[in-house]
Amino acid sequence: MFRPAEIKSFRLVKADERSAWQDMMASQMNIFDQERKALEALPYRFVYSFRCDDERCRGHEIGLLDWEAGAAYLKWRRLYAPGMLEDKIRQRWFTEIAGPQRDLHFFVGNLHKRPHQFMLLGAFYPPRGVMDRFQLF
Repeated sequence: MFRPAEIKSFRLVKADERSAWQDMMASQMNIFDQERKALEALPYRFVYSFRCDDERCRGHEIGLLDWEAGAAYLKWRRLYAPGMLEDKIRQRWFTEIAGPQRDLHFFVGNLHKRPHQFMLLGAFYPPRGVMDRFQLF
């Protein structure tokens, strides 16, 4: 988990086809419960562009695999027209969650085969100032 120094942008990137990772995760889910629906591939990848706290950092662009973001997309697509849906996702994950009133932290992870390539697995976004009261490490 880390706190980015600056969030530059949040983009929705059109996902042309289902990734090998999504296929693997869908097949793993079906091992345990044959009655469970297959995971639906989202038509977008959610990508944050940010700078970390290292003074030498030139920036990072990493996809967000957060369940909350994907679930919001699937729920909100029934409520909003396509153009409005993308705006609503950006509003939530950039304006609200990464905005000045929140203290955004990312949970990150990697895969055994790619130990130096990280993914944003989730976001933690308490009100600004709350985390300053705690010494985590």
